[in-house]
Amino acid sequence: MTSAVTIPRHGGTGGRTAVAARARQVVKAYGSGETRVVALDHVDVDIARGQFTAIMGPSGSGKSTLMHCLAGLDTVTGGQIYLDETEITGLKDKKLTQLRRDRIGFIFQAFNLLPTLNAIENITLPMDIAGRKPDKQWLARVVETVGLADRLKHRPTQLSGGQQQRVAVARALAARPEIIFGTSRPETSTPVPAPRSSASFAARSTNSARPS
Repeated sequence: MTSAVTIPRHGGTGGRTAVAARARQVVKAYGSGETRVVALDHVDVDIARGQFTAIMGPSGSGKSTLMHCLAGLDTVTGGQIYLDETEITGLKDKKLTQLRRDRIGFIFQAFNLLPTLNAIENITLPMDIAGRKPDKQWLARVVETVGLADRLKHRPTQLSGGQQQRVAVARALAARPEIIFGTSRPETSTPVPAPRSSASFAARSTNSARPS
C-alpha cells in the first residue's frame, strides 16, 4: 500500500491550504487478462502547495507510478489528474510537453545531467530549450541557496554526488515551477551539504510559484 504524507510548514495562518496537484480515482494498469497488473487502484490524493508531501510505501506499491502520473510523465488507465485547475489527463502530447516544461520541476533519481555541459549550463538547459531567458536575479539566488556558486563551470564528472544532486535541484527551481517532483536516492553515499535554508526556500519558491 502506498500512502502520501504532507509535512506542513510552521508559522502558517491556519487557513485552507491551496492544492498544487490532485488525483481523483486514478487507475494505472499494465497488461491485460491474466497478466494484468494494477499499480494504482482508484487513488485519490491532494498535493498541497508550498509544502512537502512524501509518497511512502514498500517496493512495488506504486510510489513511482503515482508520481510519474501526477507529473504527466506517464498516462493513466482511468481517473483524472489536475495541476492546479488544469486537467492534464486530457491534454494532447504537445500541450502536455509544454505544461511539464513551463509549470513542473523534476529532480530525477539519476539526476540526468548532461556530461558535456557544465553546472550552470545544465541548470539553465530547460529554459534554453524553451527559448526563455532565465531571471538572472532569481537564478543567482537559487545558486547561492544550494551552495554552488564556486562550481558553476565544473562538469558533472568534476562534481561530487552531492554537488550533482544540488545541480539537479537548482535546475528544478530555476524556472520557478508551480510544483517539484523528486525521487529518493537512498544509494547516494555522499550527503548533500546544502544550506539548511534550501528546504524552506524550495517550499517558498513553489508556494509563490511564478511572478504575476
